[in-house]
Amino acid sequence: MNMKLIFINALFANLTLLSSYAVNANEKGEELYMKNCVVCHGYDGSGVMPGVSDLAEKKSWSEMDKEILLARLKKGIKNEAGISMPAKGGNPGLSDDDIDKIIDFMRHEFIK
Repeated sequence: MNMKLIFINALFANLTLLSSYAVNANEKGEELYMKNCVVCHGYDGSGVMPGVSDLAEKKSWSEMDKEILLARLKKGIKNEAGISMPAKGGNPGLSDDDIDKIIDFMRHEFIK
């Protein structure tokens, strides 16, 4: 078999695998967001409870270094209106990886 054809097939297989991984990670982030965040932040990040920031409009959070944002979400956040988000959104069972997936989902969906 032609080496060029083997290389192209291998490259295509790897790209397909990476694309599938990215989709699965985003789906997991969406699932975690829907289970842990949607009650306060809404389906579109607009903030459905009084005093909860509109994540789609107020984009400063999306520009933070991911490690800083992860640390803040793990610790909890108090916004300008004095409304507090508990550590890990009130779910102590969320892992760093779970929170990381939620951040990726939010950046993908809310920041256009």
